[in-house]
Amino acid sequence: MKHLFKSTAIALAITLSFGNVAAAKTPNQFIISQPAKVAISQIKTLDGLTLHLQKDIPNTKPKAVVVISHGLASHSGVFGEFAKTMNQNDIAVYRFDHRGHGKSDGRDSIHIKSYFEMVEDLRLVVEKAKAESPNTPVFVLGHSMSGRFYFGGRCVAV
Repeated sequence: MKHLFKSTAIALAITLSFGNVAAAKTPNQFIISQPAKVAISQIKTLDGLTLHLQKDIPNTKPKAVVVISHGLASHSGVFGEFAKTMNQNDIAVYRFDHRGHGKSDGRDSIHIKSYFEMVEDLRLVVEKAKAESPNTPVFVLGHSMSGRFYFGGRCVAV
């Protein structure tokens, strides 16, 4: 799975590198960049829960933003290396812990009455990313359970 994420990251970075012109780096070329800015914050859900949100922002103006929605029984921290790869290619990453997961509220009891609540939580994060990065393309990466949000149910407009 680690290779799949790295391949996805490279494909996205190549696609965004030169607009309509794709270019690939050889393994011997090293990316030299400053460490990304990391901002930890919280976002309130419509029903009052607090979700943990981490923003990994490159030091240059991002070419795109990727909002990561993790899988069941996981958390946003597992995408740390992926976020670094994205930042090295001037792509910002917003990653959050779903209700009942990671550092978000809801671990003491089940706070999921419907998957639509989780879709709404994701929509809030996407809207935040769009507001903080106007005129920048925003993509959503849904892993495992989160893939269901897009293909099995209601889609989130990006």
